[in-house]
Amino acid sequence: MNFFNYKLYEDKTVLKVTRNGEIIRAIDFKPGNQYVVNPLNKQKKKHRGRYVTLKGIESDKHNGILSAKVKYLDTNRSGKIILDDLDNILQ
Repeated sequence: MNFFNYKLYEDKTVLKVTRNGEIIRAIDFKPGNQYVVNPLNKQKKKHRGRYVTLKGIESDKHNGILSAKVKYLDTNRSGKIILDDLDNILQ
C-alpha cells in the first residue's frame, strides 16, 4: 500500500510517496515547472506520458485530495490531474 505525505510551503509543495517504508517518489512541485504524467497505478492509462506545465495546486476539502491545475504542452489546453500522478521529467 502506498502512503502519501504532502507538505505545503509558500512557494512549493513537497510530495513523498512511500511503500513499505521505502521512498518510491519524492517531488518538489513549483508552479511554472514542467512535469510528465506518470501514475503509480499501472492500469491508469489516461494522459500517461503527456508533458504538462504546472499552473497551480488545489485541495479538495471533502476528500483530502490535492489536484494540480496543468496546461498540456502538446495541445495547449488546461486541465486537472491528481497531484500523485505527476512525476519529474528524466533527462
